[in-house]
Amino acid sequence: MVSITIDTDWVVPEILADTMGLLAYYGQTATVFCTSEYSPDLIGRHETALHPNYFDRSLSEEDHVKRMLDLYPEAIGIRGHGLYFNGRLMTDIYPRHGIKYSSDYMMPYMEGIRPFRLVELWEMPIYFSDMTWLRLKNTKQAAAPLAEGNFTVENLYVFCFHPIHIYLNTPSVDYYGGIKAYYHDYQYLKTRRQTGATGARDMLLSLLERMKSLKIQSKPLGEILKTVAGRGC
Repeated sequence: MVSITIDTDWVVPEILADTMGLLAYYGQTATVFCTSEYSPDLIGRHETALHPNYFDRSLSEEDHVKRMLDLYPEAIGIRGHGLYFNGRLMTDIYPRHGIKYSSDYMMPYMEGIRPFRLVELWEMPIYFSDMTWLRLKNTKQAAAPLAEGNFTVENLYVFCFHPIHIYLNTPSVDYYGGIKAYYHDYQYLKTRRQTGATGARDMLLSLLERMKSLKIQSKPLGEILKTVAGRGC
């Protein structure tokens, strides 16, 4: 089971539209973890889920969840910004507000991943994140090329991408840090899209091409939840 997920991280609609366009070109459906409000026309047929920023201490954890549910009342999934997670969220706040699954646990490049239950909540671990890839790409823990991935087995492969890194084709953490001040200037950022070293856009495109060659469709996490909850994995 492959699921492409998108963490919006407050990008402007023009940058999110770039990612949506790539997914549409390849006919893939994603789960979009939203940090702010976006037009339903922009999200389209993709699943919406919540991506609250708990590091903003002006609100309580529960109020963050309530605020996001006001924007996306249909959402049943959540991923904290920065993969923020704790026991109170898991056992109390999320179940009380109708959240059925979270995707906050990183298991980089591990085989045999399965969704698992956390009391009333299901956890959908992350196999690949573009930010983790950027941090590890020049180390012994670097990911194998996605173009060689064997994603046809029954393991769970959750891919986490950020539209800003796709838009920039971010090749390194340092590169991103150097232009972060222009985060919402999509016209300027387009002139800074990197075309030399392999970047996050290249990684997404290689994944999409691999899925196309293997005839694999990305399943939204909400759809995967129905499958695993039904069989009690």
